[in-house]
Amino acid sequence: MRAFLNQAVVAGWKLFEPGLDTILSSPRTLRLAIILGSLLMIVKWPVLAVGVLWISVVWAIPLMLSDRRELVRLRSVCQSAGAEAGTLRNVLIAAQEQIARLEQELQEAKEHQGRESKGHRVFRRVGLDTAAPRFVIDAARKEFRRRLHPDLHPVHRKLEAERRFKEAEAVFDEIWRVRGFSN
Repeated sequence: MRAFLNQAVVAGWKLFEPGLDTILSSPRTLRLAIILGSLLMIVKWPVLAVGVLWISVVWAIPLMLSDRRELVRLRSVCQSAGAEAGTLRNVLIAAQEQIARLEQELQEAKEHQGRESKGHRVFRRVGLDTAAPRFVIDAARKEFRRRLHPDLHPVHRKLEAERRFKEAEAVFDEIWRVRGFSN
């Protein structure tokens, strides 16, 4: 009987030896190999087998508990990620609705501007509305003066800048005359 068990142990080892790297690569298969090896050792060397079983239990139980804790933690992370994804999905939907609403408002404003721009052509030349208050017209005139003043341009562009500056000044003088402002 003992000879048969010795042959079984040797045969079992020969079965496991080629795939030992595969067995040792996963904690689950490693535990299974330790348990099977321990059972085979009980038959051949009972005292040594008890020691190996005791060590594997001392090592395996904390490992299994840590695996269990990690599994619980990962499930919790997965659930919170799912909830966060749901929240982000709702935010995305709200943002898309707001974008659609703003695009609609922009389109309506462009259409309204197209209808309104049929006002006085002098105002249209400088981008002002015929109902613009005086302070807006003053600010626009200052900005045109600042950007178009010939002294701020290089020599090769001075003539063009001077022409555009005089043109803008004439437009604003016309606006002053149309609106009845006094200097």
